Amino acid sequence: MKRRDFLAASGAIAISASSGIGCSPSLPDNRHIVATADSRAKYLAGLLQELCVDIGPRPYASPEYLRASEIVLREMKLFSPDAAFDPFTVDRWSSPEDQLLTINSNPVTAYVYQNSPGTPPDGLRGTVRAANDSKSEYDLIDNDTGKKTALFFIESSPHARPRYYSPGTAKRINNVPAAGIGSDDAERMAKAERDGAAVEWNARIKWDNDIATRNVVGTIPGESDEELVFLAHLDSQYTAPGANDNGATLILMLMWAHAFSGRRPKKTLVFIAPDVEEAGFVGAARYVEKRKAAGTFGKIKYVFNFDSFTWGPDLVLFSEQKVLLQTFESIKTDLNIGGKVIRNDRDGFWLDAEPFRDDNIQALSISSEGSYVFDKCWHQAEDKPEHINAEWVENNYRIFTRFMEKVMDL
Repeated sequence: MKRRDFLAASGAIAISASSGIGCSPSLPDNRHIVATADSRAKYLAGLLQELCVDIGPRPYASPEYLRASEIVLREMKLFSPDAAFDPFTVDRWSSPEDQLLTINSNPVTAYVYQNSPGTPPDGLRGTVRAANDSKSEYDLIDNDTGKKTALFFIESSPHARPRYYSPGTAKRINNVPAAGIGSDDAERMAKAERDGAAVEWNARIKWDNDIATRNVVGTIPGESDEELVFLAHLDSQYTAPGANDNGATLILMLMWAHAFSGRRPKKTLVFIAPDVEEAGFVGAARYVEKRKAAGTFGKIKYVFNFDSFTWGPDLVLFSEQKVLLQTFESIKTDLNIGGKVIRNDRDGFWLDAEPFRDDNIQALSISSEGSYVFDKCWHQAEDKPEHINAEWVENNYRIFTRFMEKVMDL
């Protein structure tokens, strides 16, 4: 990471008493962890190493995910002694064997979509046909029956990558197996259709029922029991170490929590690292179910979902809350930090924030864009720490510590 010159010029963010935060000797104070740009960079690099290199891909409910959750719990306990796992069970999908797609016996890289049905043990065979005259979707047609047995999506990225096989996708394509193919192989698929080439695909998958997994939750109690909930998912796609999606952003959330440690803020701060974001926001939904059953869901006043803050310098905001949007934009202007602010037309209940949808909750979700990193890394093996831009992480640390201060007064 090329950060030395930038970090030397960066100053630390101070969270002052004017933010409405008073000292509390009973709360652990770990502000020193994020006191300077250098200490923040060291913290980022260390956790990226543990989560994305030492562990690597951490698909939901997997042994790798559980190891990663232990690391996150360790870090949350530094600012929240009561930090704990939020356990639940889920039916776990996995792709335990190598996948193989060939055209006339020549291999093509393809990745079965997460939670998609798999192929039979001996695979699928046939020819391909553009789906609905599309050049981005191809049906695999069984030559004997004439039926569609699978669907291949041509991704916008040059490289193959999986997505989530959502209920909407399943309904649209009649529950056949699906896989993603890189745009670099689009012409090969078009030629295979023109030539009637022999196509074979083998992608075995496995389902395990009622597997124990968990979210990780840490809280900094406030002067008020009104809650600000912060979300940054911990799981990754099975193909990706998840440095950009969502490792660096999760680490940023931990850094913000450390910055507010040792004091009692005006409002209670709840930090959640959910599981199963990559397969339907299940962890966030289970957390909401428990809060509603306990009768405490009404304490939540704001929800902020952070996903993939390092795709580029431009921040994409999802919200219909004008005050939140204006507050954010004014802070970014005051700090004179580069990169555009882009308002998306969706509301703030996006991705892991969706299960929190409620008329009494204000929501803001944020992602990023504006560089080569997305196409190179999203859901791909290249999503490694070397593709994290430390300057963007530092910028987002500065913006959102200030933003959190301001939201305390709303």
